[in-house]
Amino acid sequence: MSFENADDRSGMRPMVRPVLSVENVSYSFSFQSAASEAILDRISFVAHSGELVVVAGPSGCGKTTLLTLISGTRQMQQGSITVDGLQLREATPRLLRQARSKIGIVFQSHRLIQFLSVRQNVLAGIEAHRQLSRERKEKLVHELLRLVGLEEFLNHAPHQLSGGQRQRVGLARALANYPKLLIADEPTASLDFHTATTIVKAIRSISRELSMAVVMSTHDQRVMDQADHILHL
Repeated sequence: MSFENADDRSGMRPMVRPVLSVENVSYSFSFQSAASEAILDRISFVAHSGELVVVAGPSGCGKTTLLTLISGTRQMQQGSITVDGLQLREATPRLLRQARSKIGIVFQSHRLIQFLSVRQNVLAGIEAHRQLSRERKEKLVHELLRLVGLEEFLNHAPHQLSGGQRQRVGLARALANYPKLLIADEPTASLDFHTATTIVKAIRSISRELSMAVVMSTHDQRVMDQADHILHL
């Protein structure tokens, strides 16, 4: 495992508390009638507001396992993970919910609900995180679709969109709670070069506009070329 600065090789980092801090995280899988197998070994890195940290490596190296640990959807074994000041290891259910409310997740597959419109898919994300008036919810839908450049597709169905557009709707839904940290698990894996580049640039722009840290897994060089930091597994 290695960690490098992609844009600033001097290693200088902001003297502020990072949004995400991962320290000496290890994880092993146990199999019946076999010894446990280490998939992650003492992983450490940080992510600050506005930064894109790419977790790179071949399939099976532990990228998705690491992201599920960061998102709080997999129980930690060793090390510590802190999201916006909240420690995930051995956190109470209440603290875990609080930490997860600060995280947005973009999947490799957009996971849109096919019988709902673009507006309704994003609205579903808002309703899962926020108690707002109907008027404020509708305004927020427009704000989120503006961020991803799809406001004019408000009433389209998912099947009327391109693959890249569907992924951007998934991104808008992930931003519904204006997270401090966005986790993206190989979001460009099934996209062509132009579309993949557009998606990553959109994520980069939004991360800066919203002062949000982004951790994205990939083995795609197109994505690595746009990273601030790269964690090689």
